[in-house]
Amino acid sequence: MYALTSTQMKQLDRYTIETIGIAGPSLMEIAGNAVVMAGREKMVFKGRIAVLCGSGNNGGDGFVIARRLVDLGYDVCVFVATDEQRIRGDARVHYDILKRRNIPMTICENELQMKRLLAPINTIIDCLLGTGMNGALRAVYAWLIPLINTCDAFVIAVDIPSGLCADTGEATEAIIADVTFTLAQPKIGFYLHQASRFVGKLIVVDISVPATLVETLRLSAPKLIDEATVRNALPKRVAYGHKGTFGHGAVIGGSKQYVGAPLYSTNAAFHSGIGLVSLVVPEMLQQAIMLQAPYALLHAVEASDGYMTLHGLAQQSFTHVRAIAFGPGLGRAPHLSDVAAYLLNVEGPQTLIIDADGLYAFLPHLAEMSRNDKTIMMTPHPGEMAMLCGTTVADIEANRLHYAKQFAQTYGVYLLLKGHRSIISTPDGDVWILPIGDDALGKGGSGDVLTGMILSFVTQGATALEAMQAASYMQAICAMQLAQKNSHYSVTPALVIEALGETIRQFEQRD
Repeated sequence: MYALTSTQMKQLDRYTIETIGIAGPSLMEIAGNAVVMAGREKMVFKGRIAVLCGSGNNGGDGFVIARRLVDLGYDVCVFVATDEQRIRGDARVHYDILKRRNIPMTICENELQMKRLLAPINTIIDCLLGTGMNGALRAVYAWLIPLINTCDAFVIAVDIPSGLCADTGEATEAIIADVTFTLAQPKIGFYLHQASRFVGKLIVVDISVPATLVETLRLSAPKLIDEATVRNALPKRVAYGHKGTFGHGAVIGGSKQYVGAPLYSTNAAFHSGIGLVSLVVPEMLQQAIMLQAPYALLHAVEASDGYMTLHGLAQQSFTHVRAIAFGPGLGRAPHLSDVAAYLLNVEGPQTLIIDADGLYAFLPHLAEMSRNDKTIMMTPHPGEMAMLCGTTVADIEANRLHYAKQFAQTYGVYLLLKGHRSIISTPDGDVWILPIGDDALGKGGSGDVLTGMILSFVTQGATALEAMQAASYMQAICAMQLAQKNSHYSVTPALVIEALGETIRQFEQRD
């Protein structure tokens, strides 16, 4: 499944109409009927139903939906947010059908009238503005959409919540939907800014516009990580496997200020299947670490002022290690840049996973990374991404897809830009979006857990992309399930680690 811009979605529609040969009014009929069937399956049509229609194609879908609901015996009111003469094209075809069927329609004239008419409504279906919407609301929509948001009714958006920009996810005011039935493919704006609060539960509806058209038309569009993607990405376990089979990874981090971060990464790696973990920390953390991770192969190295040194790290051998996770709790002492440079050429591991303070240590070596033959994976949050790109967090958040793709291609790395909807970019320019996640992971240490999971999956044989896909999706699922069981307030990194086994079991395929 892809996340498309409004222009790309129009290209798919146009090809379906002009080349495949499904006429515009017929495609609208298919779309409206598909929404009705999906809504009946999800049992979202309750009590008195109001279908609110604009003048464009989204309104045309609404006219079809209203007619089909009437045919199925629902109690339906149709409201039109425009003058009749403004309804044109395919939408006019279905508006005229409603008229010939003598199905009553009411023009939205003023706020007082609509407040009274919507008061007894149980379900509102939003077909006001489609994917072409951009900018501030005008005319009737400027007061109608805020009014709808004050209603007690269950709100269904068709294709996109009216007022939300399909390309950017921005909105000055938009319908706050309980569920959105989007047509053919999700819109890219659903995964940007704070769009999820308007979209509600997202359901993609098949309207006979095949996803293969994205490749046929050679459109560049991010893909969405889904359950099937994760099931295929998760490294397979073999019944006769042993600790050597499942690999040896290393976590390098910790400092006088941060003891917990490397522990979280190590514990997460063990709970997600790794065979062995070498945990490399500054010498003064040895006693504390021994008590909390007795199963790790602990290496306490020389430190200076509470931070590990290059001399201390260089005494360690990594020839037996498949991958290194560098950075959790590392600190930002200037000399750690020399440690980063050393790891680019260290003998043994072919994969480096760089997170947290490790990203700061690697900042002087970005150009060298692009020439290195190791597989390099980076997992910044927006603040760290702003540092890497020399810009502001606000700029990163406003252009997440652009920065993630550009950085990965420029420096030849696999990048996971964390956030409410995380983005994965590859050196080849492929982009994947994690379409799930919520505030349950908004705790210090969540990134360290993710790093440990990625290390585990890479060490067990997953590719860099597969490891990022599986780790990010399963961590999100795990936290969401814990939040439902306990509360969003109480999910901690330690709880996520303990629950990883139950989550992974939902996806594992045994050989």
